[in-house]
Amino acid sequence: MGSKYQTHCKRGHKFDETNTNVCPKTGRRTCRACKIQGEKDRRINRLGYLTAYQRDWNLRTKGWTQESFDQALKQQCNRCEICGIDIHVGVKGDSTACADHAHVEPPKPRGVLCNKCNPGLGAFKDSIDLLKKATAYLEKYA
Repeated sequence: MGSKYQTHCKRGHKFDETNTNVCPKTGRRTCRACKIQGEKDRRINRLGYLTAYQRDWNLRTKGWTQESFDQALKQQCNRCEICGIDIHVGVKGDSTACADHAHVEPPKPRGVLCNKCNPGLGAFKDSIDLLKKATAYLEKYA
């Protein structure tokens, strides 16, 4: 017969000092690798829900609806209205589609921009005068 204790978990990970959690009350051993993977799986499943919820909340707080955002993106042929790069929903990086809005109360939707142009406008506080000065500055040193 074998040992009183299992040497591997159900998924085949070996129980050793680096891969074993022992419950102080019951003495039950659990596999750390399986626990970590289970936490990742739960986080990923929850992330899908949070992403949809956060996107809806984010659009609403900027004066958009899901339908108006999707329609604007379609009208712009999935391109940033300023620089023209391809933009997409649900991707990370420069090609992320961002809901641009005028910073007034209530917020007023404007267009869909990429993840570089949208914060760029925000950095200039939506000021046409500041943007004109920035343009003059760039032209001066071109």
